[in-house]
Amino acid sequence: IASILFNIMFFNWILNPPINTDEKKETLIVGFKYGPSYWSDYGLDPLNAYNDGSMTIIRQVAEGLYMYDYTNPSLPRIPMLAEDDGFWEDNITWTVGLRRHIWFQDGEHFNATAVKWTFDRLLWFLNSSGGLDPSMMSMELGSLYLLPNGTSIIDEIIINDEYSVSFRLNYPFGPIKDLLCHPSASILSPKSTPKWEYIDTLSGVIVGTGPFAYSSCDGEIVKLRRWERYWRTGVYFDELIFKEMDSETRHDAMLNKEIDYLMHPAPSMYSLFKEDPSFTCDNSIVGANYHGLVLANERINSTWREAISYAINYSSIIEEWPKDAIRAENPLTSVYFGYDPSVKTPIYNSTRAREIVVSMGFGNMNWSNEQWRNADFFSFNQTFPNTYLYENLFVNLYLDLELIGIDLQSEGACWAEWDPSSHWAEFNSYWISWYPDYLDPINTFYNVFSSKTQYYTSFFGYASNSGCNDFLFIHYGKDPYINNSWLEQKYIEALSEINDTKRALKYAELQHYLAEELFPNVFGFHNKVYNIHSSDLRNIPYNPLDVFYAWPIYRYNSD
Repeated sequence: IASILFNIMFFNWILNPPINTDEKKETLIVGFKYGPSYWSDYGLDPLNAYNDGSMTIIRQVAEGLYMYDYTNPSLPRIPMLAEDDGFWEDNITWTVGLRRHIWFQDGEHFNATAVKWTFDRLLWFLNSSGGLDPSMMSMELGSLYLLPNGTSIIDEIIINDEYSVSFRLNYPFGPIKDLLCHPSASILSPKSTPKWEYIDTLSGVIVGTGPFAYSSCDGEIVKLRRWERYWRTGVYFDELIFKEMDSETRHDAMLNKEIDYLMHPAPSMYSLFKEDPSFTCDNSIVGANYHGLVLANERINSTWREAISYAINYSSIIEEWPKDAIRAENPLTSVYFGYDPSVKTPIYNSTRAREIVVSMGFGNMNWSNEQWRNADFFSFNQTFPNTYLYENLFVNLYLDLELIGIDLQSEGACWAEWDPSSHWAEFNSYWISWYPDYLDPINTFYNVFSSKTQYYTSFFGYASNSGCNDFLFIHYGKDPYINNSWLEQKYIEALSEINDTKRALKYAELQHYLAEELFPNVFGFHNKVYNIHSSDLRNIPYNPLDVFYAWPIYRYNSD
């Protein structure tokens, strides 16, 4: 009897081992600026995630068919839930195989049914059926999944077998795999996700196949836990916690070792962290962002735009910018598909700028600087939010442009009242910042150099005595200034080319035209990416998209 009881107790111990309450669980704590509930009640839903914090959470929990390899600074596209790159059956039908032996965090099996269910849900919120209340349509989806004529890129998803699907498109769309790298294309569990409603941030749950499973969100703190059945090699941290904090609180928390990783670090604080060996700081990566000066193409002709592009001292502008930056020789950077390094962008050359002005019949190459300053051949205004940064940028531009006979006027306004889209007829130029959704050039070209598609622009500033506060300004609108039918036709040709080699050549042609003939913007600069974290963290994926991705990170314990 004693032997039987011992065996029962022994096997019960094996099947249900005692919990060691003294064992320390490894936790990674991240401080970020905007949580998933900051701008929306549905920020956890990939179809309604607008801010960086929401998409950061989604990337840890859910996966798409493809992803950029955030551990590689070159950001190559890699298959995730897809098993390969797929193939085109014809110019509107793309077929891809799916990985096997993958489970959602609710225990459901990943297969073709889950893929079709996810994209059927996406199409419904895109209002492909025409019956959706406009207030429920996601602005994010409209900017990503609609063609210039308003038609959905995707028509339907066809299940070929349990591990193969075909994307039937409404129009040839070569960048489909890059589009599917966006978090909005994350595959969710049909069992746990409401099909006809968005996931509620505070009461709902997001269930994907990623390395971390969702635990909870109280509005400002999001908790994730390690997904034990994750299909790739193991995850180091048992728990991943995100804390929403304002800038001052977030930086103090990092200095006090209350968090391990600081998202959105202030450039002004970088040197302070860099002096402390308990922190690791890096700004070696050039971001995929683009900052440029929009010029009203319909009122400032291409010859004047070219002269302006040569007249600007870009070094002085970069010195004013709060982050380290490099000159943008191209709106694209080398991580983009089809990037062409041979593009010749205008550089600072005041002599060349004056030669262009003289070629139009204005001024004389023998004139003194004073004569050029007094000439005022041409005048236009620049609008900007009244902040220390943009006021200084205006002064720099004013001094540069008066040396080629341009009188630059100021149209500053407090940021709360500043909206260029409401005064198109008055404003001739303003600074924009663009952060790509994905790394096919069409995403940047259409959203920055076209009047056909809506776009976001972000404006960063610092407090000044004008009464404006620190801010991140997001503008959503259409740029009516670039109305070039040749350009629009080339965009259509490029996005509809399904052969990657041919599409890359079309993108090269567009890059040369924009930089060397059209001069639609003054190409400004690309910010460098700032990374600050505890020095005991290893394998941090520094990348040009400034994406935080916890899967490869571990903590180094010298003991």
